[in-house]
Amino acid sequence: MAAPCPDCGFDAAPLSPPDAVVAMRSFARRFAEIGQPDPDDDDAGVDAPTAETLGAAAAAAAAITTSGEQLRRVLVEDSPALGPAPDVDAAPTTAPADAIDRLRTAAEGVADLAAGQPASAWTRTGRRGEQDVTAADLLREAVHAGAHELRVAGEGR
Repeated sequence: MAAPCPDCGFDAAPLSPPDAVVAMRSFARRFAEIGQPDPDDDDAGVDAPTAETLGAAAAAAAAITTSGEQLRRVLVEDSPALGPAPDVDAAPTTAPADAIDRLRTAAEGVADLAAGQPASAWTRTGRRGEQDVTAADLLREAVHAGAHELRVAGEGR
């Protein structure tokens, strides 16, 4: 992940593992807050998450799960062959009501895995075809998935 994402603008290059952990732990809250009223607006009602928000959360959960599984393999195996990077533009076939909970579980799992690693772990590699991918790259992919789908769901618009 060398250049910023052309779709969402996310730039993973400067993201350190500790910063990635913080970002991962924030995703479920940030998705849950989309479409919620401004706390300073006394007249605003509480809205349930939209199908678009739930769909984006489900897509983020799936991509984070894939990145997390690949990260776990790189951390415990010597140069494993990995599948493709998660497709952040792939839409899930359904928008399950529990999407934000699934996202919370996936993101917390990756954050917990990452938080316990020594600095030397982040240079471990796996292979995607002929290309080496570091553990740090995989963690950044997971964060990109969450950030990308937040943009899809409407945060920051």
